[in-house]
Amino acid sequence: MSDTSQPNPRPTMGGTPSTLGIGTMLGETFSIFVSRIGLFAVIGMVVMIAISVLTFMFFGSALLDANSLTNPTSFWTATVFASILSLVGTSLLMGILALAAYDAKLGRPARLSVYIGAALSVIVPLTVLSIVSAIAMSIGFILLIVPGLYILTVWCVAAPAIVIERAGFSGLSRSAELTKGYRWPVFGYIILLFIINIVIAGLFMLVAGLASFTAPNTIVDYIVQGVANGLSTAIYAIGVVVLFARLKEVKEGLGMEDLADVFA
Repeated sequence: MSDTSQPNPRPTMGGTPSTLGIGTMLGETFSIFVSRIGLFAVIGMVVMIAISVLTFMFFGSALLDANSLTNPTSFWTATVFASILSLVGTSLLMGILALAAYDAKLGRPARLSVYIGAALSVIVPLTVLSIVSAIAMSIGFILLIVPGLYILTVWCVAAPAIVIERAGFSGLSRSAELTKGYRWPVFGYIILLFIINIVIAGLFMLVAGLASFTAPNTIVDYIVQGVANGLSTAIYAIGVVVLFARLKEVKEGLGMEDLADVFA
């Protein structure tokens, strides 16, 4: 992709205004995560465990039914509703984590109740656009992998655009605007985040998954999965906020401090 000259650039993360500095962004992602690891870990794990437990309670029997192939109606119904539950919960989690990462990046004290309230206030566009993104990416991956990866790249900063800038239902177009001209490095960065998350979740499941092996397909198994997913989602959400901030910086000459009162 060709670089574009930007007005009033103020690089603070390394590199020049026309480069994103992928390594620096990854470093800042983990720096932010470690700085408030308790907060991010608790938020991620609580929400993901809640999703896992609710899925097990309401849809577990249908999803684990040995006769699901011969009587698929209940299985697919449960799959659809479980997926919707997961999307709503994950959307809320991404919103809360984005705001928490935003404050951590600015060096402000944690305000969990503010994050929850602010995320809930935009839960409708967050969820709707998450569903749209999931459907579009699924179709893209089914037809050909490349369209799915393209959609993932173009819309990757929609969540912080919605919760931090209050972009609402324009979150996808705002993400497309911010990533335009930088999509190859954005793609590389997002792929690295996914690889890191897969490794972290895999290592956690390997270490803590003894319960899964001793009690497969039980609520314990779901809780273990929830913990692993919560930790990996927290890191991914922070990484996306760091990317969002860097894109605003190189494209608009604006830092996160310019939005300091957006949800105060």
